[in-house]
Amino acid sequence: NDNNKKYMSISKKIHLREGEEVLEILRRYLLTYFHTYIFGLVLMTGATFFITWLFGQGWWGMVLYGLAVFCGFFIIFQTWYFARQNMLVITGQRVVDISRANWLDEVVSSVGYSDIMDISFRKRGLFSNLFNYGDIYIQTKSKQFVLEISKIHQPQKAMNFIMEQVEFYRDGKGELTVEEIYNKFIKIIPELTDDELIGVDDIIHDQLEEELVEG
Repeated sequence: NDNNKKYMSISKKIHLREGEEVLEILRRYLLTYFHTYIFGLVLMTGATFFITWLFGQGWWGMVLYGLAVFCGFFIIFQTWYFARQNMLVITGQRVVDISRANWLDEVVSSVGYSDIMDISFRKRGLFSNLFNYGDIYIQTKSKQFVLEISKIHQPQKAMNFIMEQVEFYRDGKGELTVEEIYNKFIKIIPELTDDELIGVDDIIHDQLEEELVEG
């Protein structure tokens, strides 16, 4: 489909399953890289500003100019590259965390919607609250594995989107948590007939008696 064609390289990396579709990709907020880009630009523009003086110093001035420009360009490129490579991919069946710590180290981890227990986000500090970015945490039912992506813009909106996909997937598959079943049951109580309510009451009393006996 159109989305999978748009995210072709990512689709191959995470090995999309049959019928699976990439819905959204979350990356670190561009504004949080601002200081790194500025530092790279300062190196390049600073070297260019002093180019006449540096070249007048002979070969070492030329080398110093070349190093400053190269380092500035490398810092900018590396920042851009890693910003593109680190992401959280949201599909119709799971979330996939693609994390690249350095040029030769990439980790791809995924959690299916049926295995997600909790999703939360955290905004720390003045700037994260001022510019509305934060960290998202996805915890599995085993509590031994957590997916994390840092400094996402509008983290609550992103969290709500993931939660909607989890609920949609579970409703379609008939996979509901105990809490979700309880909440749905509470909502339909007013719609139950007298006979159905009596049946539920009998089941509850039977269960309570069993627990008392076992206790």
